[in-house]
Amino acid sequence: MIRSSLNLMVLLITWITILFLTSSVSGYGIFTHNETKPYPTPPRIWQHVEYIDGTVVLRIINRNSNKKSLSGEAWIRPVLSLRIIHPNGTVSEIDKDLEIPEFNWRIFTIPGFSDFQDPISIYALQRNYLIVRYFKASNTSDITTYEEWGRIIDWNGDLYKEAFIYDGIWYPSLTTIVTNVDPEKGFIRIAGMNASYFEWQQYVIDDSFNLKRLYEGNITLPQKNENSTTLYAIATVDEGYSIIMGNSTDSTNSGNNNPLEIRAAVYALTKRYDDKQFGAPKMIYQLPLDDITISGMNVGISSTGIGQ
Repeated sequence: MIRSSLNLMVLLITWITILFLTSSVSGYGIFTHNETKPYPTPPRIWQHVEYIDGTVVLRIINRNSNKKSLSGEAWIRPVLSLRIIHPNGTVSEIDKDLEIPEFNWRIFTIPGFSDFQDPISIYALQRNYLIVRYFKASNTSDITTYEEWGRIIDWNGDLYKEAFIYDGIWYPSLTTIVTNVDPEKGFIRIAGMNASYFEWQQYVIDDSFNLKRLYEGNITLPQKNENSTTLYAIATVDEGYSIIMGNSTDSTNSGNNNPLEIRAAVYALTKRYDDKQFGAPKMIYQLPLDDITISGMNVGISSTGIGQ
């Protein structure tokens, strides 16, 4: 009984916070939702996705009470738990067994990486649908055997056909999916491969709500001797995509003491929806100063107006 009350309390507190996501449009308030199937360990909101109509889908995780977690890892309940908060305040519950390999339910850290590595991620598509990303492997001890897969699930909990996305990737945080500004036109996936290039694939959802790959390619990073690279992908208002790259170079390793050499730069690459490849990188910012590292950027669509 105490644990059930704790579940309700945690959900109440965190769901109050989530209401601020749409507060600029419809205001905010407080509501409660009683979980129909309480779990022994407390719930936590791990991910959320938003839809144009104001619907918010939460992914909830619980520590797996039947598995022991070591330092730097957390085994979670092997169920995809989604809570759909509709604009009218009602909540739908989905608890779905994805029938995927057990290692997907382990969230872990990697030395040298600040991000948590979670094999499972959710991304919004058009209304009533989202995509779930996860992994398979023929040999879990060999990272070259890992494969990235995706599957569409609707708001009723119905699963659609699995789709193979890519192989040879086992750093989940190095891949990302960005939905088109028109969600019915699919999404783009970006994956950092190594220090010199990254790959991308553009997908659309067919009439049977299965994934279909339209275009793909790889892009070489524009600077040599880079010390760090930051990548962000965004959907553009013309239904295309843009990739913003921040590159920082190490003057010590480059062997060039030219004071005019570019040490840090930001580039933009764009493609329209039907373009088969991205255009050439265009430099939008540069710095010749030493010891400059671009560690992060904020990117997104801004309203047209004075100063924007």
